[in-house]
Amino acid sequence: MKNKLVSIGFAIMMIVGIALFIYGCTIKVPSEKLSYYSNKDTSKIEEYVGGDAYNYIIGAEIVGSKIVAAETTRAIFICTGLFMAALGGAIVAYEERKERKENTKTNNEVIASPDTNGETNVNPD
Repeated sequence: MKNKLVSIGFAIMMIVGIALFIYGCTIKVPSEKLSYYSNKDTSKIEEYVGGDAYNYIIGAEIVGSKIVAAETTRAIFICTGLFMAALGGAIVAYEERKERKENTKTNNEVIASPDTNGETNVNPD
């Protein structure tokens, strides 16, 4: 019973890992949507400080930081999802292998054969 609960728990871990991986792959990375212009129709830049060059620099840094944040979030979700799915799969496989070994061990330990008077003799091999 305990092995079954452990297997179910780690199967759920695999499912969550796969869901995180899929979510990470679907995160949109902003590119042409972000601009340092306040209005895309006019080429007027958003004013942060006095001087156009400084405003371009600040706008480019803001756009770059939003792209980096999206890429980092994406990488974290993908890596966490892959790790959880792999760990869950490995532990489920380990538990099944351990259970198989225990079953073959108990089957090979005692070989019972019926005696002539109906009793069972145990023959250790």
